[in-house]
Amino acid sequence: MADIITSSAPELSVFKGNPVIALNPAGRVNLSFGLAKGMLIVENLAPLLAFLTSHGKDITAGETLRAHAAEFLKMAGYPVAK
Repeated sequence: MADIITSSAPELSVFKGNPVIALNPAGRVNLSFGLAKGMLIVENLAPLLAFLTSHGKDITAGETLRAHAAEFLKMAGYPVAK
């Protein structure tokens, strides 16, 4: 796995009337999504970070990591699932 895969800046656009963000739009690896999937990613930062740091072998995240993700959401003004 490469350390850094981003080769282009994110771009905002509209798809069927809804806002969309494209991450690394000009790169070989890219991802586009809207608000709902973006929130899903943010709400699951702890398991995502556990997955990435374990090289795909684990999705369990310690309570400290989950607390940091929840605090980030709270500070950003988003409701936090309990």
